Amino acid sequence: MEINSANGYLLDQFLTVHTNKRTDRCGGKRANRLNLHKEIIVLPAMRLRRVHRRCSLFSVIRERLLIQVAKKEA
Repeated sequence: MEINSANGYLLDQFLTVHTNKRTDRCGGKRANRLNLHKEIIVLPAMRLRRVHRRCSLFSVIRERLLIQVAKKEA
């Protein structure tokens, strides 16, 4: 089973503060933004032997650059 959380897909959008504007347990701090990933990956992994999560280094770099730009504009 492969779970794609890269390249702007829904799970990728939960990771970045610029697209995830939620105020519940899946938004805000980075640890909260990872909650949905934990639920989606950990539960299937308990039932399956192999679960692969695809993520993108570009997503991490993009988020850091956007944060830097937002700080400069503020």
